Amino acid sequence: MKGKMVKLTGPALSLDASKSLGKLMTFQKRPSGHAVYFKSRPGDISPLFPTAPQVVQRALIAEAVAAWKALSAAEKASWEVSAKAASYQGTGYHYYIHCYQGAAPAPPPPPTPEAKYCLDIVTSDASARIPASDSLTNGFTQLCIECFVNLDNYPAEYAGMVSGWGTMPVAFWYLLIWASGIYRFAVNSNGAVQKSVDSAIVIPKDGNFHHIAATFDGDVMRLFMDGVQDANTRVETFTPMNAVGLLKGFAIGSLWYDLEDYGRAIDGRIDEVRVSKVPRYTAGFTVPTARFVNDADTLGLWHLDEGVGTTSADASSNGNNITGFRATINWVAGHPQTG
Repeated sequence: MKGKMVKLTGPALSLDASKSLGKLMTFQKRPSGHAVYFKSRPGDISPLFPTAPQVVQRALIAEAVAAWKALSAAEKASWEVSAKAASYQGTGYHYYIHCYQGAAPAPPPPPTPEAKYCLDIVTSDASARIPASDSLTNGFTQLCIECFVNLDNYPAEYAGMVSGWGTMPVAFWYLLIWASGIYRFAVNSNGAVQKSVDSAIVIPKDGNFHHIAATFDGDVMRLFMDGVQDANTRVETFTPMNAVGLLKGFAIGSLWYDLEDYGRAIDGRIDEVRVSKVPRYTAGFTVPTARFVNDADTLGLWHLDEGVGTTSADASSNGNNITGFRATINWVAGHPQTG
């Protein structure tokens, strides 16, 4: 678009210029240059711009273009970023022109935050039940059990965090806490020979979630709290257990014993539980700050984010869903990062 030519009686920026530039043009100083644009006047109406509003709009666009040209490279780049952030269908230049005219599209609404819940285990006989599943037991030679717990009180004797049981008294594996606040990881070799390791430190009752991980690499059992290795023990002559005909079920938040829950539920909250067929941690590590992810080594993964009902989906590929709650379990706000 061609701008109006102004006839002056002398150089435009000299003291001899006899026209009033303030009535004809505007100068805009920018860090990277200067923008000059001409003001619209009633006499600017033409066949291409037959109405006064069209003349004003033309002048405004010309002003916006001049202002864009005066932007620095960094400023132009920032408008490209802003256009993408606003989901604008055009370049940063076009977005700038629209914004300059006060016609920028409304930015899209922010995404709805993903719900973050966990299980609040209220009564000592409560548990979240998972039906018998060969994928959680048969033939493993390595294992990792991990979860986040936020304890209100220690149990009178002991209580389960995550466990898998068969015909009494066969435990395939479990992670429990003692009355003293220390915790135990146990696995069973074939013939119900139990191998276990107890922690050296207690799980704090400080109102915070703590990441607990128990791993077994076929030789050494290890315990970790909040990414720090707590204890380990070497296992001799471990033989993978054959669970056929013995498997009864699993529990989150308590122990599972024979056909019915043996009770022994924790007093507190549990969140983000994962069982894996590999020892994910063999040395100190940074505690995950996002949801656990499903991969080829995941046997069961429960985000526990439903927030309603008495079931919870297994996010692994094995379908080990929680199919019901026993006694009193509530949905409450979960871990602030992992959910």
